[in-house]
Amino acid sequence: MLRRLWLPLALLALAQPAVAAPAMTLGEFIDRWAALEARADDLRDDDPEYLALKEKVFDAARAYRKYLADAVAAGQPAPGCPPPPGQASLDSDIFYPRLRTLPEHRRAESFESAMFSVLNAMFPCT
Repeated sequence: MLRRLWLPLALLALAQPAVAAPAMTLGEFIDRWAALEARADDLRDDDPEYLALKEKVFDAARAYRKYLADAVAAGQPAPGCPPPPGQASLDSDIFYPRLRTLPEHRRAESFESAMFSVLNAMFPCT
């Protein structure tokens, strides 16, 4: 009986729409980054966790550029004014301490949202 149910259940599972993984929270990012810092002496540039977090930062930076472009396209003022692409770099020694000093209640928000706040503060429109 169980064997006959296995195939239909497996097919049903495959038919379900894929659900995107939940967005990483600021707290999760900080915890994972702190774990990397704790083993900085042994950290290699090809470390999978380092590469994954680095990609999260780059994804957030790309999303930030889109967020700014969308605001301007909608006739709203840009909330931040970073240098043109290729002329700015995200130095972890600068942005990570800013993320870490955000209020504790913000640790539950998405990493991307927190990163946008930090980038807006780093690149204000003057």
